Amino acid sequence: MNNPSTMLEFEEEGKSLRDYVNILRRRKRKIAITAAAVMTLVLLVTFLWPATYRSESVILIEQQDIPSELVRTTITSYAQQRIEEIKQRIMTISNIMGIVEKFELYSERELRRKTRTEIAQDFRKAVSIRPISAEVV
Repeated sequence: MNNPSTMLEFEEEGKSLRDYVNILRRRKRKIAITAAAVMTLVLLVTFLWPATYRSESVILIEQQDIPSELVRTTITSYAQQRIEEIKQRIMTISNIMGIVEKFELYSERELRRKTRTEIAQDFRKAVSIRPISAEVV
């Protein structure tokens, strides 16, 4: 008559909130150790993960509407050449230093230790400007 499965079902139905609180009290050390380990891991990942930033933009480069026979342009370039020109304007040391200072991309220690040229070189290595499609519209 004493079927083990019916006894188990009866015991499960009889558990109250106090029973669960007692279970937590008995296992509080294991719970605390697990929580501390997880928090330590989260803090380590948070502080040791390198700061990254990603931004994307689209620049539309169109050919002139006026026929070139009527108006002579000084710049008759394709999309890749235009992108290179824009890249050269953006990647000047003064623009790079403005971005670095505005967004605090380097620590004060690094700014004191490195020259503006070294910081600009590091910045240029970390940044990529590339065309998605080099078609002129």
